[in-house]
Amino acid sequence: MPKYSFNCREIQNLLNGIVCLFKPRDIPLSVLQRLFLKEICDQANVIAQCRPLPLIEMPIVEEHKESGSLLIVGKRQQIDYSLHPSIVGEMFRPEEFQMEPLNPLEPSSSGVCVFGLNDGCDRLEAIRSLAWFNEYFIEAELGRGTHLNSIRGTVNSRMEYDHVSQHQLSTLLSLLRLQYKKASFEFANLNMQSQQAFELARRGAPRPSNFLGYLFNILSLFESLINFSFIVYHFSPNFPFLLLVKDKQKLVRKE
Repeated sequence: MPKYSFNCREIQNLLNGIVCLFKPRDIPLSVLQRLFLKEICDQANVIAQCRPLPLIEMPIVEEHKESGSLLIVGKRQQIDYSLHPSIVGEMFRPEEFQMEPLNPLEPSSSGVCVFGLNDGCDRLEAIRSLAWFNEYFIEAELGRGTHLNSIRGTVNSRMEYDHVSQHQLSTLLSLLRLQYKKASFEFANLNMQSQQAFELARRGAPRPSNFLGYLFNILSLFESLINFSFIVYHFSPNFPFLLLVKDKQKLVRKE
């Protein structure tokens, strides 16, 4: 039996705020939320059931031996079944909770996800406005596409990649890195030739919060030309570069 002394009101007050959960690959966010809320409700209901149900007094009725009329001869205490979970349902139910993710992630993604729970959902917009530094580790494979980009998904498309070289792919990533770094100064309203831009560049590229496509850096890890990985650093929940990786053929120019 749990060693807790919370009442239902205290439990309800605790279930508000920001929650961090690890999402494995090939599991949708909706499934992760449903499993989390079910587990929370199951544990909260166990704590709620540890508190004794209220008792009520019921009359003891017996039949008179001579007249046959019913008489109250006393009272006895019994559980008030009008408040029993089998009658009114569980105290905590998943459908009564509000839970929203900070950033939408596809089923093929994995990592730590931030959620708002009940009143915490109102804080998500303020968290997004801080332009958080995000890191994505992306595994890619040339010439092969799967359903919903799932790691173990059914292969639904194949393309030729004989024209692609590792040098071409590295060159493309370098160009993307330079383009986004230049764009970061432009969206910060800085002259690239000014002293202010020079001083800022010494500390790193600016982080504009109003530009949803700002790429900070890309690192490529080549195991082979067919199987390779990216480490992408950016400041956007909906970064366009992640969409490019879905179609591997778009990453290189056919020559």
